Amino acid sequence: MLGKLSGWDDTIVALATPPGIGAIGIIRLSGKKSLDMVNALFPSKDLFQQPSHTVHVGFLKEKNKVLDEVVISLFKKPKSYTGEDVVEISCHGSPYIQQQIIEACIKYGARLAKPGEFTQRAPARNVPVTRLWASKTPCNRTPTSRKSPAPAHPLVGSLSPSGRGSGRGA
Repeated sequence: MLGKLSGWDDTIVALATPPGIGAIGIIRLSGKKSLDMVNALFPSKDLFQQPSHTVHVGFLKEKNKVLDEVVISLFKKPKSYTGEDVVEISCHGSPYIQQQIIEACIKYGARLAKPGEFTQRAPARNVPVTRLWASKTPCNRTPTSRKSPAPAHPLVGSLSPSGRGSGRGA
């Protein structure tokens, strides 16, 4: 079914932090070729040989040009936010550097993600919807909603009407 929908098999890239100048920026890639693309730009280690949920420090290079010193976070399928291979590149917060890295990923075959596309891919790859909702909860809190504390474990929960499996003292 996914093959019939346009773009579902593409590797996507986007800035995951707010745009503008900051201390760091995070660029996220997701898709079948995300590891290939970043591995080609990150000569410090062979990322295919590294376990999932690990971080790696080194220089991101396009040919012989150093783009930035970065931290690479690996999340291999199926245990990632999208259910695909996900790579996050933590770089310096200069918009110029971030754009250079995104452009390098596009040269290697990624395309810019559409708004919300990382989250849209998850249910199609059997990521529980409750996990997606829980990840948005802390982000959407407003000053008035802060009067009530956030759940202690926001990523644990269920849609069960009985409340069983809600993660509260089970």
